[in-house]
Amino acid sequence: MMRKAFSIGMISVLFFLTVLQTEIGLAASEAKVTVALPHDLTTLNPFKARVGQDRNIYMALYQPLFIHSTTTGDSVPCLAESYKFSENNKDILVKVRKGAKFHNGDPVTANDVRFSWQQFIDEKNANAYSKLYKSIKDIEVVDDQTCIFHLGEVNVAWGWLFQNLFIGSKKYYDKVGDDEFTKRPIGSGPFRFASRSINESITLEAVENHHSSPAHFKTLKYLVVPDEITRMAMLEKGEADLIFPVPPHQLKRLEQNKRVKIKTAMVPSYYGLMFHSINFPFLQDKNLRLAFNYAINRQEIVDKIFLGMAHPLHIFGSMAEISYDPSIKYPYNPEKAKELIKNSSYTPGTPIMLTYHSLVSNASQVAEAVQGYMEKVGVTIQLREMEVGTYLSLTRKKAKDLGPLTTTAWFGSEDPDDRLLMGVRSNGVYTQVPVRKEVDQLIDEQHLTLDEKKRYGVINKIYQILHEDPPFVPLFGAPMIYAMSDRIDYTWVNRVNRLYNLWEIKIVK
Repeated sequence: MMRKAFSIGMISVLFFLTVLQTEIGLAASEAKVTVALPHDLTTLNPFKARVGQDRNIYMALYQPLFIHSTTTGDSVPCLAESYKFSENNKDILVKVRKGAKFHNGDPVTANDVRFSWQQFIDEKNANAYSKLYKSIKDIEVVDDQTCIFHLGEVNVAWGWLFQNLFIGSKKYYDKVGDDEFTKRPIGSGPFRFASRSINESITLEAVENHHSSPAHFKTLKYLVVPDEITRMAMLEKGEADLIFPVPPHQLKRLEQNKRVKIKTAMVPSYYGLMFHSINFPFLQDKNLRLAFNYAINRQEIVDKIFLGMAHPLHIFGSMAEISYDPSIKYPYNPEKAKELIKNSSYTPGTPIMLTYHSLVSNASQVAEAVQGYMEKVGVTIQLREMEVGTYLSLTRKKAKDLGPLTTTAWFGSEDPDDRLLMGVRSNGVYTQVPVRKEVDQLIDEQHLTLDEKKRYGVINKIYQILHEDPPFVPLFGAPMIYAMSDRIDYTWVNRVNRLYNLWEIKIVK
């Protein structure tokens, strides 16, 4: 009798657990996940992307040829099923994933790859990365599943190109035109577009039976919430499931909430000041620019403003980069800064405008700290806050309205190639300094050098030159601190500063 009763009891428990698991599975499949973003998307069309931050959303809607692995951070095939280099390392044969489909059911083909590349380099789209994609001379379509990338020359950044070349549907674009393609995007990502309210929200819906990256929930909603305190309050109230970045000085507040989980990831991260020397020739005075670098106590900024959860930077690079050189430093030396200012053309009392924005964490405190350090060495700094969208638009135009000095954030990747090409080389889309032929030649050389040791040596020469004649004031870098409600579980990909893998979010409650 006892054995029979035990068997009946176990059957009841197993039945209950089966029903419970089924209910949780159904609940997860119908669930909505809300992500609070610090800024809005500039455009739904990846071909017209102005800033890298837009990739937070593109990765859900579209797919590139390669993606970063969640477990290792390494680059792995996505829409590319396989690839093979030619013997001269200038051509890459790519096989497009069989079974990959756009949201309207059309197959992803090699023609779509070539079409997307053509859109990325089309001047009318004004894509921020168009110059990098012009290093591809042509994409030859062999058949529906095969194409050949003709690089024209060796390109160490080919992996970056494959990770950021989002593939759109040529057939859909030709059918509906540019305006409709931008308003109602169709990609091959794990989520399809549902709706958008500019400066408020974007809603996506999971694609059923997705060919490579099926989501574990139904709806993904992005809320545009520029204020970090508001983002945290929304997380605590259950109005948001995932927020980033979390300021270090707010960690204790979130740690006290048992319904909140906090994680960190090591990501490419650079924050500093940028001299706009082209529009403001007085900043071409090397002594003045060097004075800024010696006058600012980076370690104090890290310790007091970021509570030690950041690290000083002295080069235009990130600690997460493959060629980071910790030996290059500007020691805090206000006396040397005073001497440099005395030997510069700066007239004491003349105000220099510093424009700051929310892309830099704790931007107002950082700007005030810079103002204080420079005041101690005899330089007057005026502060001005600018809305981040306006800042990004003016930066791309290299507009004089930005003023002589701005805070800057550059997240980049683990390879410094795009940062050097776009932010240092004289024709770079974000470069704000006059032509320096020696630096340009070295940047081109590292871009073409496959030998890793030799290439790192060239990059080190670039950093040494920039250290002695700085176009920037590097300040600090920081890990990505992100927080989520206890109803979900998510892991940010190390070495990546974008939301690459939101479809992997698990509903745990």
